[in-house]
Amino acid sequence: MKRGVKNYSWDDLCRDYRLLLIWRVHLPVWDQVNGSTRDYWRPKMQCLADAYRDWDCAALL
Repeated sequence: MKRGVKNYSWDDLCRDYRLLLIWRVHLPVWDQVNGSTRDYWRPKMQCLADAYRDWDCAALL
């Protein structure tokens, strides 16, 4: 146990990170729908899409 965290493995952390990536995809969509320019939301979406693939998030669905 470190700093009060018990029973939370590296695998748990990685799974939670992958779930967060899935959840965060809505943010650049929200930006676009609310009138943000493509130059603003597109880099966010590209970064999230790359991470989604890199972390194999589709395997969680």
